Amino acid sequence: MDVRDEIRRYLEDPDTLYREWYLEHKLRVAGITFGEKPGEETGTPHEWKNKWREWVNTHAVKLRTVICPNAAKIELAATQIDKALEVMRLIEYEPYVSIVKQTATLLVVYGIEKLCEGYET
Repeated sequence: MDVRDEIRRYLEDPDTLYREWYLEHKLRVAGITFGEKPGEETGTPHEWKNKWREWVNTHAVKLRTVICPNAAKIELAATQIDKALEVMRLIEYEPYVSIVKQTATLLVVYGIEKLCEGYET
């Protein structure tokens, strides 16, 4: 499955997107805790979305610096998939982003306009 197909799948099933982001985030950033095994599913959709919102709030200033100057270009992308690919290009080397594809897609789902609301260059 290529990247476009994966992004399409995520856009069609946001719960899977949130779950995969959450599980990868736990494994990569927080580490495996409480005797969990890699790939073991934990949490609920509500928890996954809350963890995502916490992550966005924690990194909002850095995300805005990278994404908001490019918001017009992102919004001009033909499809949601193209928007996610553009966001991926912008965040792929940011040290605070460990899960690029899922994070980029979630930012599109979250809303670039929402992220950049009130941003001034």
